[in-house]
Amino acid sequence: EAHLFAEQAAAEGMVLLRNDDNILPINPQKIKKIAVMGKFAEDPIAVAAPGSSGSVTVDYESIDKPLDFIRKYAEENGLV
Repeated sequence: EAHLFAEQAAAEGMVLLRNDDNILPINPQKIKKIAVMGKFAEDPIAVAAPGSSGSVTVDYESIDKPLDFIRKYAEENGLV
């Protein structure tokens, strides 16, 4: 239940700052490759407070990996 709540809060808290050339949502007819950079896409960390460097222990049952969702979207839309 807590995981679902956190997932919903994350989705609702996202803000798209710029969408140059209307690139989002990704259109498989226009976009053939995407790049994902940074280790936290594959190995995210959970922190207790914004700006924390992870010095606090956070107990969680599971953590979503952004790269998993990107791969799933790519597969479902013929981008792989």
